[in-house]
Amino acid sequence: KDGQDKAYQTAHWSRWLEVIGSQLGAVHVKDCRIEADGSKTLLPLGAGDMDYSAIRAFLANRAPAAPLLRDEVILPADTADVRYLRRMTDTV
Repeated sequence: KDGQDKAYQTAHWSRWLEVIGSQLGAVHVKDCRIEADGSKTLLPLGAGDMDYSAIRAFLANRAPAAPLLRDEVILPADTADVRYLRRMTDTV
């Protein structure tokens, strides 16, 4: 349930970036919905529970050249995922 809470995600990713940030080589990007039973359903980027706000802010300030790598590709969503990744880098 924490993964569905955007405030929790912001705090979690901000803490994670404080620890790992200086060693960041790339960001693996994926999205999913966390089901009531705790299982995860993979979804196209932007369609799930993942909030990339804190990560985008970090990239803009400290690692604008870090590559974004799409993990767990969903082939029918390829074009939409590329558009999402481009929007992520446009905000960086």
